[in-house]
Amino acid sequence: MPSFSHEAKLSEIYDALHSEIGGTLGQLLIDAKCESPIEEIMFLALYVRFRHLTKAPFAFLGHDVNTNHVNSYGMMQLYSQVQIGDYRVDFLLRVPLGEHGAVSFVIECDGHEFHERTKEQAVRDRSRDRKLQSLGYTVFRFTGSEIWASSERCTLEILKAFCQRITAVMAGE
Repeated sequence: MPSFSHEAKLSEIYDALHSEIGGTLGQLLIDAKCESPIEEIMFLALYVRFRHLTKAPFAFLGHDVNTNHVNSYGMMQLYSQVQIGDYRVDFLLRVPLGEHGAVSFVIECDGHEFHERTKEQAVRDRSRDRKLQSLGYTVFRFTGSEIWASSERCTLEILKAFCQRITAVMAGE
């Protein structure tokens, strides 16, 4: 199970990340193909949280879930702009657990322009969430305001739930 530090601030880790990968930070964002500033913030926050604040192996694997790493037992895998059935999701965070299957979380970033601005948009998002849940995905949906206010809080919420789910799956629950 991953361990994490509540004390580490993402801003400090961003600095370390920039030092570690230097000019490739921009390339990392390009590779993620984020479609909005809030997706870029969430991507960097997820990358930092899972790459630097956990002890588990971690990899950003782009957009194609059908890679050689799909069955890498225990490796936390982050994908962006992934097609799942009829839907393209902002982020997919998964960890294969061998005979126990995999724990898979969908993370959606909702800007005001395309989400919950109208009753129809809200209905569409809730329907989409139910469909993804019926396929076995846990769905986290964050508003742009939540991401702008504290991407750190958002990623910590995801990490805690992810670790709890991994523990439950490994215990046979």
